[in-house]
Amino acid sequence: GLERQCGIQEFNLGTRRPEMVDGDLARHGSHFYTDKAPGMSLLGAIVYAIAKTVGGLPDHPVDEAAIPYWPADYFVTLGTSGVLTALLAVVIYAFSLRLGATHAGGVVLGLAYGLGTPALVYATLFYGHQASAFCTFTSFFLLYRAAHEGRPNVWNMLLAGLLAGFSVVVEYQTAVISVVLGLYAIVAIRRVAPVLVFGCAGVLAGALLAAYNYRAFG
Repeated sequence: GLERQCGIQEFNLGTRRPEMVDGDLARHGSHFYTDKAPGMSLLGAIVYAIAKTVGGLPDHPVDEAAIPYWPADYFVTLGTSGVLTALLAVVIYAFSLRLGATHAGGVVLGLAYGLGTPALVYATLFYGHQASAFCTFTSFFLLYRAAHEGRPNVWNMLLAGLLAGFSVVVEYQTAVISVVLGLYAIVAIRRVAPVLVFGCAGVLAGALLAAYNYRAFG
């Protein structure tokens, strides 16, 4: 029933049954899936589960129009795009200090990003843009610290790799950025073990995409 909330349904005179003919979904057999990368759906499912468990959020309706029912949409969007936009502003602040900005300058830069760019709009929408931006930029920040502050430890490189890999699970086109991050890690860090940890973590996160596609589409 959830496919009715993201697709267009028409009555088929031949089969005499309503059928989905268009919309933001992919059909495989009798099942419907998102026609986007699954990363945001995975993140949203976690936030939705937390909101239901902690906040007592009622079940999202099935087999009816979703537009009058906003609580789940609100919490899922706030807990993904909204929170990750705020966290990215903090990362921008921390990065700017390392590049010579003052505390006040870093605060202004972080606020300018969060409130004075299209990020403000995307923070209120359940799109993957802010999640992928957070993943790629934070991964770069961690690699920068590893290269310039002597911190190529396992946990730092593991997190950087997971973020670079998961960004592709959120939005396919960030694969290009993830490759660039890998090249940056090789050139800037110049140590086999940390770079290997980064690469393996990226592949591990990206494997989520392969697992999802195998499970959903065979």
